Amino acid sequence: GFPEILSVIADGKKKTAADVWHTDESFRERPPTASVLRAITVPKLGGDTLFSNAACAYAGLDDDMKARIRDLKAMHGPTYAYQRRGHKTSFVDPQKVKRQEEENPPRPQPVVRMHPETGEAILFVNEGYTGPIVGLSDSESAKLLRHLWDQFKKPDYQLRVKWAPNTIVVWDNRAVQHYATADYSEPRRMERITVAGTDIPRGVNFKESQSHIAA
Repeated sequence: GFPEILSVIADGKKKTAADVWHTDESFRERPPTASVLRAITVPKLGGDTLFSNAACAYAGLDDDMKARIRDLKAMHGPTYAYQRRGHKTSFVDPQKVKRQEEENPPRPQPVVRMHPETGEAILFVNEGYTGPIVGLSDSESAKLLRHLWDQFKKPDYQLRVKWAPNTIVVWDNRAVQHYATADYSEPRRMERITVAGTDIPRGVNFKESQSHIAA
């Protein structure tokens, strides 16, 4: 009776699609503002969710890398998730995949976006939905993306949530990435609400961003 609530169910035997660093639906014109996740049934061991701060991931880059990526754009689309995971998506309905790809063709998004409320520079590429970087060769794009994706794996930037029944976590989908560990063998059931986005990602005006933070 509540269509806004999505049941996320795993039996603990088949791999899920969320065990990769990602931000929800970054391929949309206005990506989701926030996500809300509630635990219903959790395994006795495992099934944690990790979160990584995308502002820290950008801030930790050296100055040369920041200068290199500040004006770049990368393609985002659900198609890249399915291509990258290959056989691991065997549990996904092919017709649903086709429909999602038709409804959400790849679109360019800034590699570094400005958070619309804090003015922070956010590293806005994720292993789930980001495809090639516009204007770079395939090999150069792949190498650069791998380096940027690796920033989210640093423990310094992370929070790990160990779920219990009725634990609720709310996160800013524009400022963090998350990763659902697939290290459990018992049923896991969650309920999720994804909050519609209001902002089109835009690149950072670094002068404006720094003055905003300083204020």
